[in-house]
Amino acid sequence: MCLPSREAKIQWLVEMLPVLSPLGRCLVFVATRADCDLLSEKVTNSQALVGNDNSTVVSIHGDKDQRDRNSAIYQFKKNSQAILIATDVAARGLDIPDVMTVINFDAAKNIDSHVHRIGRAGRMSKEDSGQHQRGVAYTLMTDGNADFAQSLVEAFEREGRAVNQELLALSSRSKRFGGGRKKQSKGGLGFGGGDSQTPAQQSHIQRSNQPPGGGSYYGPSADATPVAKRSRWG
Repeated sequence: MCLPSREAKIQWLVEMLPVLSPLGRCLVFVATRADCDLLSEKVTNSQALVGNDNSTVVSIHGDKDQRDRNSAIYQFKKNSQAILIATDVAARGLDIPDVMTVINFDAAKNIDSHVHRIGRAGRMSKEDSGQHQRGVAYTLMTDGNADFAQSLVEAFEREGRAVNQELLALSSRSKRFGGGRKKQSKGGLGFGGGDSQTPAQQSHIQRSNQPPGGGSYYGPSADATPVAKRSRWG
């Protein structure tokens, strides 16, 4: 989903985690150790304000020693409504069942990392009868993630998955798609050469020359139902 700013992403996170954590464990990925500490503090304070005593908020990153990491992972596994905020480096190799929600607060560096992240949602527990539990993944994006949106569009098309219009609008601003170029194409749309466009993007351009207004959702990055059609976060 696309939000207008980093501050709006923080607001979305602190407002939505009390809604999502009762459904099961939540794993939040961030890009930096500083954001890991900052978000952990903000989420902890917000949980206290809404009186959500059932959720445990823990974090792991590269600056934490092994004892602190082990303690955080233990608490995350012990509490079915726990929230773990982690960087990619610290979360590498984790094998935790029954994670119902993965939130990419920061987009992954590439599609492989993205797939690895969201694949942690809905893993089957040892007590499960054999059915794979379906999880949900959200990716929070701003206008600065246009190149990553383009990669998502290409990945979705390879998999034969539907691509929503908001994601296409963001991807159309990718440098690889031509959105960063001032030179306009012969069609006058400024999207670059037609050969570089994916079929979904070509179809999108034919339907509308203008992307949707700012602040709309780009939708979950995996199999999830959007929580709203209009943004309340900024």
